[in-house]
Amino acid sequence: MVQDLFTTRTYRKYWKTVFWILLFSLLFLTLTPTPPNPIKFTHIDKIYHFIGFSAFSFVFRFSFIKKSTLFILFYSILLGVAVEVAQLFVPNRGFSLMDMIADGIGSVVGVFAAHAIIRLRTGVKTVAEANPDQE
Repeated sequence: MVQDLFTTRTYRKYWKTVFWILLFSLLFLTLTPTPPNPIKFTHIDKIYHFIGFSAFSFVFRFSFIKKSTLFILFYSILLGVAVEVAQLFVPNRGFSLMDMIADGIGSVVGVFAAHAIIRLRTGVKTVAEANPDQE
């Protein structure tokens, strides 16, 4: 059952739905002029970036099963860079190298957490090897 949840076509549409929800949520939260900040302490935004990009890249890995881990990682990190550059044009926001680093580290953690689950559940190195007939 758990193996099916991560690697079969039956669940792919659910992973893709969650992917799009997370993508639009990340874009909204990172490009809003005054984002919500329920917890107040120094550098909490770095934790938000890390968690957001970890979750996004984790779901991205399972949503696009035939894509390589490097493809997923590259585009997850590219999204983090693009968001930081776009923040230059958003009132009350600005470019932050530390946010970009948090995005990148979160992306790496999310992708490799997904990759580790795939290896544990399927006993193979890549998702494509687990289900070569999948999209």
